[in-house]
Amino acid sequence: MIFNQYIQALRYRDFRLLWMASLCAGSAHWALIVGRGWLVFDLHDASIWVGAVTFAAMIPRFLFSPFAGLIVDRFDRRGILGTVLALSSLHTIVLALLVIVEAIQVEYVIALAFLDGSARAVLMPATGALIPNLVPRTHLLNAVALNAATTHGSRFLGPLAVSPFMGGAGIAGAFILCGCLYALGIALTLVIKTSSSGVVRKDQTIVKNILEGVIYLYHHPLLRPLLLLTVMHCAFTMSFESLLPALSVEK
Repeated sequence: MIFNQYIQALRYRDFRLLWMASLCAGSAHWALIVGRGWLVFDLHDASIWVGAVTFAAMIPRFLFSPFAGLIVDRFDRRGILGTVLALSSLHTIVLALLVIVEAIQVEYVIALAFLDGSARAVLMPATGALIPNLVPRTHLLNAVALNAATTHGSRFLGPLAVSPFMGGAGIAGAFILCGCLYALGIALTLVIKTSSSGVVRKDQTIVKNILEGVIYLYHHPLLRPLLLLTVMHCAFTMSFESLLPALSVEK
């Protein structure tokens, strides 16, 4: 069947597990954006605070990405994925508890969003680096495309899953659902059998390793414009997330 050509990478057990774990984690992430934004807007009735929380969640990707790449190359990627998913799950459970005991404050949400963003700054390169070890080279492009599908598909599935909880069980129930999705992602990650790590020159300092990557990126004629394009996209088009709670109550 023609359809089978588009899911060939899913025939491989470990990639299939990683794909499902990414879908769960991505859905939890986007559900969290909706729930967290609505919580902060409900606390202060101002989009500026939603923007502050979104900024706290996103800025670690800029600050820590070079270090994340080094961590991903130096340590076992399965362990890294399990650790960062555990941090994200813990973060959502803490949010839920703060809401339940009515001790939630926007400062707490910002601090926890920064923690979650730091974990996600490591999660994305770890997932991308693990994929080539899980499928043959002939199916690598298919695997990359399927992984991208989880990123975009979870933007729909996460908010869709959390919306009924926000209306019924409240915002705490929505955060608990996010924590459960992260926990499912952890369970799937832990049963991946393939061990994977990169190659790092241990005779060089961390700073020198990172600088070599930055220099290579700057001088590469294809990677440099792609990076700039991504930065422009994230800076000027992804800010709509901060406006969603305000737009949802406008008549």
